[in-house]
Amino acid sequence: GVRKGALTQDQADAKLAKWLEEKNAKVETHISKEKSKLTDSKSARLAAEVKANAARAAKIAEKQAALDAAANPVVEEEVVAEAPATEEAPAAEETPTAETTETSAE
Repeated sequence: GVRKGALTQDQADAKLAKWLEEKNAKVETHISKEKSKLTDSKSARLAAEVKANAARAAKIAEKQAALDAAANPVVEEEVVAEAPATEEAPAAEETPTAETTETSAE
């Protein structure tokens, strides 16, 4: 257009600048949409994986409980009344607690 005299160089430069801005805006929009899709798909895959892991952990816990139950059958224990302490029984020795050792260290 400039060689034929339809436009001046300033008009051609303005049109080019406008076209470049529009083109860059379209590219940026496309890039942001693709990043959004990628982020959404990552979060969806992560949520699905967390759900699958929870289901897998529940199945493992059930199997482990079944194995434990088979290996150690529950036997009903008789309730035995505790015998009263006699004088012959040794007295419980006092052991220093964390609180007493802290105060003595200070």
